[in-house]
Amino acid sequence: MTTILWHGKQLAIKPLWYANPRNICIHLLLGFEPYAVATVNTKQLLPSGCVLIKNWSENQALDRALLEDGLIKPLDPPIWIPCGFCDAQVYQWLGEMPI
Repeated sequence: MTTILWHGKQLAIKPLWYANPRNICIHLLLGFEPYAVATVNTKQLLPSGCVLIKNWSENQALDRALLEDGLIKPLDPPIWIPCGFCDAQVYQWLGEMPI
């Protein structure tokens, strides 16, 4: 299982699917326990292999950790999607795909 180092913790990455629409959901696990969710979902279906990374509030700087480990790549040109009071950036997911 792929891992990243974030906030001094080695976290396992578990890719899943959101129910509706069926976008990629990235869970971070500390051992076998849920630690954080790296993504947010939106009402629109994202392009194949893309994710919306939540990089605000408790997830601040998570995008940098995923970029440094080569798990996400920004789209060119960048795409931002409104998510409530914030905007989330769309990235190409380069990690393991959910089953």
